[in-house]
Amino acid sequence: MLSTMTARLTASIHDTTHDRPASGVRFQLYWVDLHSDILLKSGCTDVQGTTPQPLLDSTKMSAGQYRLVLHIGDYFEEHALPSARSFIDVLPLTFVIEDASVPSHLSIHVSPTSYSVERTQI
Repeated sequence: MLSTMTARLTASIHDTTHDRPASGVRFQLYWVDLHSDILLKSGCTDVQGTTPQPLLDSTKMSAGQYRLVLHIGDYFEEHALPSARSFIDVLPLTFVIEDASVPSHLSIHVSPTSYSVERTQI
């Protein structure tokens, strides 16, 4: 059963190497257009590893292609592995929203060498 919440897109990032929320990860969210990417939002994850506000709320969420760019290498260099650079540097996640009325959450799990992404409808 789908939620009756207002449409929105949220995200959280979890550091699987240290089993903790990945706080301080820089991100940018883009609308992917035929000719260029349009920056919609940028910022850093909070202490819970989430974006401070939804990436998209009901006023900005529409069907289409998006790209969430995560600066994983900087996170591991600054917050977890000061003596080593992460194998994954900048992680671009390109995805499609087909139904803009459905609230969704991206759960992203990262380590210096791997990642996984799961989208759940909330």
